[in-house]
Amino acid sequence: MMGGDARLAHLQGTPALGTRSAVAQVSVEETSDLIVLDQSTGDQINLGPVQAVHIVMNQTGRCLSAYAPRQVPSPEFTGQAQTVTGLAAAPVQRQWRLGWWSGPRTAQVWPLVGAFPGLSVNDLGTFEGLNGLSGSWIRSPRQYFEVNVGNLEARALVNEARPAPASSTGLDWESSQPLLPTALLTNTDSLSAWQQWLIAASICLGIGGSLLASALFEWARPIGPADHPANDTHRSNAPVETVRAQSPSPVTGRWAVVAILALLAWLLRTGRRQRERHSGH
Repeated sequence: MMGGDARLAHLQGTPALGTRSAVAQVSVEETSDLIVLDQSTGDQINLGPVQAVHIVMNQTGRCLSAYAPRQVPSPEFTGQAQTVTGLAAAPVQRQWRLGWWSGPRTAQVWPLVGAFPGLSVNDLGTFEGLNGLSGSWIRSPRQYFEVNVGNLEARALVNEARPAPASSTGLDWESSQPLLPTALLTNTDSLSAWQQWLIAASICLGIGGSLLASALFEWARPIGPADHPANDTHRSNAPVETVRAQSPSPVTGRWAVVAILALLAWLLRTGRRQRERHSGH
């Protein structure tokens, strides 16, 4: 059963869903509201809309090895595998974005596998179907669960993963208990670019802020008799046009602001081109 954000759209199966093989027949049913009763606690569990994959086994083979709850990796098995693929209802990986800026860290949260949400992993049932499901159901006490994401690139750094992955070079989890894998990753190339931009931004903000404040001050400062002390004989005897020519022109302040804004726009455009080249590689 797949519910919540784990529900899939555009379902496909391998072998194809709805076909009958020599070993099993598989079909998918959509249930609008699934409610089961946990007979051990008396609680009703409302799972909402659920996709149920029905697998009818005609014959089962014998296990190759005895069950071991702490065996990692899981032992090999014989039989027929059924694969169901589709598009998840919510993204598994999320990354901070602001316009064309994207953060160097991504968070991955994978669906809960092997148990009902909100229940103890040791609660095996019995579960009685009240709506969308009929009969009594139990969770098998002997199971292996795997979540295989794949190998990591050289620039990917795992900051945190729960539970611990089974491999040091990839995001693969194996357990005999239900799994809810999470991981926090860092793109080292993107992190290095962000650090360089942080240094450049600090310098630009320090220098540009001072220039902008000075330009705005000169732009907004009124020009009048108060700017020319009366006890300055040389300045008081000079023509009015000469005194005014020695004062900063408002036009100069405006051009300083325009130059600073143009510099910031050029820096933003250059950073965008660098990120596009990184993403292309």
